[in-house]
Amino acid sequence: MKYLIILAILMSAGARKVSAADITLRPYLGYGFGMAQDSRGSDLAVDAAGNTTKDAVILHSAGAGLKIGLGADVGLSDNFSIEPGIGYSYGAEKIVDKWNDQSGTPKVGSSKESDSFVPFSVTLKIRAKEGAFTPYVGFGPTLALGAKGTTFWEETRAGVTKKSEVETTYTTGFGFHGVVGTDYKVSDRFVLFGQLRAEQLSLKPSKGRMTKYTENGVDKLSSQPVKDTQIIYKDNAGGASGAANVPSVLRADPVAASSVAITFGVAYKF
Repeated sequence: MKYLIILAILMSAGARKVSAADITLRPYLGYGFGMAQDSRGSDLAVDAAGNTTKDAVILHSAGAGLKIGLGADVGLSDNFSIEPGIGYSYGAEKIVDKWNDQSGTPKVGSSKESDSFVPFSVTLKIRAKEGAFTPYVGFGPTLALGAKGTTFWEETRAGVTKKSEVETTYTTGFGFHGVVGTDYKVSDRFVLFGQLRAEQLSLKPSKGRMTKYTENGVDKLSSQPVKDTQIIYKDNAGGASGAANVPSVLRADPVAASSVAITFGVAYKF
C-alpha cells in the first residue's frame, strides 16, 4: 500500500504541470504466459497390477491467458510519466489434474480450470526519446480485482460418467509488475507500441460453490449434500465437519497468478 501512496504523491506533484498534450490513451491486446507456476495436480497413470507408470506434475498459473486493457499515460516531464491502467485477464480451460487408474475398478478423469480477474495498476515509467522511437521501462503495484476461477471435473468409473463445475471466488490480490517496451510515433496523435510485462501476483480463495453436477448427463446437483457443494476457505482450518448440511472448510492456500505478457496497441495522444 505504501507504494501506491508514493506513486499517488508523484502523480499529484506532476499534475500541476500536465497539459492535455501530456496525456495519452493506450489500449492494448496480448497474451500472458504463466510464470512462477504452482501445482494443482498431476498426470497420473496406474496399470491393472497397481503399478504407477506415470506421475508427472502439472504446473499452472491463473495469470496465463488473454490480456486486454487500457492505460492513461500522464507525462510528468520529458523522461518520466505515470500510467494508471485497468484491464481484463482471462485464461481458457487448461488441464490441471489428470488420472487413468486401471487397478481395481478402472477410473479415468481430469480436472480443468479457467481463471479471470481485473488487474488495476499504476506504472511509473522512465522513457528516452530517440527520433520516432521512445523506449521505456517501468514498474509499480498491481491489484487483482474480482478474481474468479471455474473448475471443470469429469470422471468415468464402472460405466458412470460424473461431471461437475465449481466456481471459486478469490480475495483481492496484491503484487508488483515491471514493463519494458517502445513507442513508435506515427503522427502527432497516433503512436504504435509493444511491450513485455512481467507480473508477480498470487490469489487467495475465499469460497467455492458447485454450480453443476451430472451423472451420465442427468442433473443430480439438488441431491448433493451441502458439504460437497459449498466450500469456505480459511487461513488455519481444513477438512469437512462431517455434517451433510454444513459447508466444507479448507485451508486458503495462495494460488499462483504471475505471468509474462507480450502486448501491442495503438495509442492516441491528446
